[in-house]
Amino acid sequence: MRFLFLSLVLVALVGCSDHPIDQFVAVGDSVNSEICSCPAFETEDFCTMPDELSSAEVSCLKRVYDDYSGELDPLVDCFVDAGSELNDCVRSARCDASALETCYGVWEVRLEGCPETTEVAGEQFDACIID
Repeated sequence: MRFLFLSLVLVALVGCSDHPIDQFVAVGDSVNSEICSCPAFETEDFCTMPDELSSAEVSCLKRVYDDYSGELDPLVDCFVDAGSELNDCVRSARCDASALETCYGVWEVRLEGCPETTEVAGEQFDACIID
């Protein structure tokens, strides 16, 4: 069961720490920065009006992660690794649209291989995000 991780990968948040949620969000910030440095994307909504997580949302995600770390750790680790690989690919693509499309295709396949978590942990995690 996939939860809000896909959308969270692309959000931006200032700062990071050793907490897995901060690492997860920092990878999204880095990918977003790389993409938004490309002239073809700098006017896109996700670059001009980033959908950042609030500090309350991040705190909630951390609490849920801490409560369900045994269940969420493999999934979050997989998403952080996939996001890091995406960031490296995007950087290497040097704003080439075709290469960027390939990067995202590889990223999506990588995410599909990430482990799933329990429904309870996923629902608690999703409940932290205010739409």
